[in-house]
Amino acid sequence: MDTKLQVDVWCLSTIDVDAPLQNHLRTYLTEDEKAAVARFMRPNDRVLNLCARAFLRVLLSRYKKDVKPIEWTFNKNKYGKPFVSNDIDGEPLYFNISHTKGKVVCAIAPHEYLGVDVESIERSIDSLPLAESVFAKAEIQALKDCDPKERNTLFYRFWTLKESYIKAIGMGLSHPLDNFWFDLSQDENIKLNFTEGANIRNGSFYQQLLDDDYMLALGVVDGGEIEKVNVHFFPLSDFY
Repeated sequence: MDTKLQVDVWCLSTIDVDAPLQNHLRTYLTEDEKAAVARFMRPNDRVLNLCARAFLRVLLSRYKKDVKPIEWTFNKNKYGKPFVSNDIDGEPLYFNISHTKGKVVCAIAPHEYLGVDVESIERSIDSLPLAESVFAKAEIQALKDCDPKERNTLFYRFWTLKESYIKAIGMGLSHPLDNFWFDLSQDENIKLNFTEGANIRNGSFYQQLLDDDYMLALGVVDGGEIEKVNVHFFPLSDFY
């Protein structure tokens, strides 16, 4: 039987992160993390990566108040998915994080197989050729059949859900995107399906449009069922 889960999803806008706040956020990072941030060539990418790293550490310390943000340690699985390696109190704490232009989201729950994705949908893309190269046939057909004015949004609905699934199973883009597919024909009843011969790992999913410009998708697999999602908006002032 699947475990009913309440998942916290924290959302951070990085649009107004000024230089003094950036300097403050660096105090939460290890020296290795500071070096990793500095390697980004574009200023916007550096700020986004800095915010994501600091945001995660500050959030985790909200749940485990005896651990300072700088004290958190992480490992990765063989596909690169990060997880907390601190042995705090025997109570598991799992997270997954995603970021896109101007936004970072972090999902936290007591369940290991958790995935979240967020994408900015403000830019229009030529979605059909991209979908035809990586999506399953049913998703490609749904994009062809929909109103062209709605195609961009539908593409991002599929994309974020698929990302949330491959992140939940811990494989990321090493897992092919065309051997599973989502049926969104029944509004909020998101149905995950698999092509013949695929490795089936059933999941539970949630999706929301944030601030009219960002598509959010959340997924849990392997024994977890989303009962409630608590979406929190984290003000920049809470970093101080």
